[in-house]
Amino acid sequence: MMWQILSMIFLVFVVLSDSRTALLSSCCGTFLVFFLLNRVSRVCVRGMRPIVSVVCIIAILIVLYFYKQDSADGRFLIWNVCKEMIADKPLWGWGFGGFDAQYMNYQAEYLSVHSKPSMLLLADDTKSPFNEFIHVAIIGGIPCALLFLCVIALTLRHVYYADLEHRAVLFGLIVVFLVWCLFGYPFDIPFVWLIILFCFLSVVTDKFRISFPKFSFTAIFFAGLFILYLLV
Repeated sequence: MMWQILSMIFLVFVVLSDSRTALLSSCCGTFLVFFLLNRVSRVCVRGMRPIVSVVCIIAILIVLYFYKQDSADGRFLIWNVCKEMIADKPLWGWGFGGFDAQYMNYQAEYLSVHSKPSMLLLADDTKSPFNEFIHVAIIGGIPCALLFLCVIALTLRHVYYADLEHRAVLFGLIVVFLVWCLFGYPFDIPFVWLIILFCFLSVVTDKFRISFPKFSFTAIFFAGLFILYLLV
C-alpha cells in the first residue's frame, strides 16, 4: 500500500513537471519493472511482448516530439553542433570546461553554413548538450563515452542476473538513469549522485570481499554527507 501511494504521488509530480524526459524515463523504468515481475505477460501474449514494447516506445517518442517540437528541434541543433566538436577531437576531447569555452563558437560557425530562419530561432546560449554520453565524449573523447556506456551495460547485466531482493526495482532505476542520460544532464544534480551511491551499495553483495571495511564505510559515509551538503 505504501509503495502504491508513493508511486501515485510520484506519477502526479512527473506529469505536473511537464518534462518529456521524466515521462519517457519513468514509462521505460516502470514497464521494465513490470516486465521483470512477469506482470506484462498478463496483458499480452508472451511472444508479442517485444513487438508491443517497441511499438509503445516508438509511439511515445513520436507523441513527445510533437508535444514540444521546437524544444526537440533545439536539442537536435545542439547535438549536430556537438558532433562537429567531437569530430575535431575524437580521441582526447576538449577537457573539462571545453564545452562552455567552445560551443558558442562552433554554433556560430554551424549556423553560418546552415542558415535557415527556423534554425536561427532555435539557437541560444547553451550550457549543456542535453546528453551525458555526448558530454563525456566532448570532455574525454569517444573512448571515454564508450567506457561510460560499457559500465552502465555491465551494471544492467549484473543486476539482471543477480539474486537480489529488489532486482526489478534496481534494474528499472538504472534504466531511468540511462534514458535520462540520453536527453538530459543528470550528473549536474547532486541528488542523482546519492541515487548512484544507493545503487552501488545495493548491487554489492556478499560475493564481493571489500578490503579495509572500516575505511570503505568511512569513505562512503563522508561521500554521502558531501553530496547531501551539495543537495541542501
